[in-house]
Amino acid sequence: MRIQLRDEKRVFQGTATEVVQQMQVTAIFAAHLSLPDYIDWCVGNAKRLLELDVKVTGDSVEERCASLIAELVRTGFADEL
Repeated sequence: MRIQLRDEKRVFQGTATEVVQQMQVTAIFAAHLSLPDYIDWCVGNAKRLLELDVKVTGDSVEERCASLIAELVRTGFADEL
């Protein structure tokens, strides 16, 4: 998978989990979070800052990463390349 976040030139690629991990590395204020906490942080920021209704589902970290990416694409915040 390859995605590009809206208004960014960076392209993230790999599995959904790898993409979310790459995104986290670029998030200065979230580098200290665990991956599950980072996913929740993204959902909260999408709602607060961008007024996007992002709903992440899944039980495992892998499922939640895939759900986050799918929601970012669905809402137009990311483009799948």
